[in-house]
Amino acid sequence: VEMPEGTAEDWYVPVEGDNPTPKEAFRASMSLAKKFKSGELKIMTMGQTITSDGYETTWDGDPATGAGKFTMTLGNVVIPEAAIAAMDPSGQLKQLGYSSLTLKASGDGELTVADDTFGFSANIGFASEDLAGFKMAFGASEVPMTAAAEMRASQKEGRPPNSNALMPQLMNVSLGNFQFRFEDDSITKKVLPMIAKMQGMDEAAMVANAGAMMQIGLMHLKNQAFTDQVLGAVNAFLKDPKSFTVSLKPAAPVKVQQLMMLNPANPGSAIDLLGVSVTAND
Repeated sequence: VEMPEGTAEDWYVPVEGDNPTPKEAFRASMSLAKKFKSGELKIMTMGQTITSDGYETTWDGDPATGAGKFTMTLGNVVIPEAAIAAMDPSGQLKQLGYSSLTLKASGDGELTVADDTFGFSANIGFASEDLAGFKMAFGASEVPMTAAAEMRASQKEGRPPNSNALMPQLMNVSLGNFQFRFEDDSITKKVLPMIAKMQGMDEAAMVANAGAMMQIGLMHLKNQAFTDQVLGAVNAFLKDPKSFTVSLKPAAPVKVQQLMMLNPANPGSAIDLLGVSVTAND
């Protein structure tokens, strides 16, 4: 990666020191600036060059703990035709009309810090004109500082995290809302005929049969209300592809321990606990 220039305002670089507490080590793992802006980026991969207008972040919070709100943008990532050809030797993207791609990304979020735990929430979006966009939102709280320390240590030492040490610590982590959203910008109507051909049928027949095939796949969930909701959303999207959204909105934050205690013979109970919903074109 080449970044010929970059600027930073109010850059806070903490020093961990000797025998740090988990909270001090957590803060020392973050290098934060009120504002950071890069110049043009060049990424060399597979003998090809991908360019971007640049990367920009902002942060507003407490330098002592790292708690605060942040934003980020990544502008106009241009993947040229030669790079597309190298990444897609079968030429499927070009067959769909995408000889080159321009991507954008943006996001925002917040980090909260307590004495021995932290929490976070974030919204991230990616989009490519004439193709599609993806948006994701997620959050968690009561994450132990010691668990974060184990993750950093395993990465530094080049080993897998110690699951025996991690899992007991993660039982009280609370999971908040989650959402994944796909926003179509012409890709679906281009892909459907290709998928139908692979299955030996035409597009109309595949769309007509999609509900029946999905009904069979969802039977094991034993949650007819959710199955009906999914089938309605899939059928609506395939007939008029605009957006498809999967959301988790539990009535109250759900702890990891609650998920671990669910009855595996009743997978539909997890759907109710997490408040899962599926919608289309909303």
